[in-house]
This record gives sequence, structure tokens and C-alpha cells, in this order.
Amino acid sequence: MSAAYVLEALHDANIRTRARDGLTHGRDLVERIVRQAITDGHIGSDRDPATETDLLLALTGLTPLIELNVIAPKRP
Repeated sequence: MSAAYVLEALHDANIRTRARDGLTHGRDLVERIVRQAITDGHIGSDRDPATETDLLLALTGLTPLIELNVIAPKRP
């Protein structure tokens, strides 16, 4: 997702809704892959799939997910 599109989504409710819906769907797909990796033994069974998904997405540079409320940072 380009920075310009993210900036536009932050200021345009229609674009924000479409972007958030698409990114939420993408995040759900990644979480399914992570859950399968846990089931298959590629990721430790002690790991939380939702947390691992959010960490993976954060490492890929998808921080706009936070601004669009697709993922939420953990509170201390």
C-alpha cells in the first residue's frame, strides 16, 4: 500500500473503510497461515497466533494497519 493511499485513507471515510476492510481480510488470511504453521509444528505451540500475526505484519512494514485500526498495539 503506498503512503499516498494511506494518507488519503486517513482523511477520507470511504477510502478508509475500504482500506480497513481489505487489510482486515488480509490480516485474517495471515493469521490462518500462522495458525496452520503452529498446528504443523513450524511455530511453537506456546505462541499466540494473533500476537504472532501482528508481529509479523509489523516487521513487514505494514504499520498503516495501526492507523486504520486493523491491529492494535499492546498496552503496558
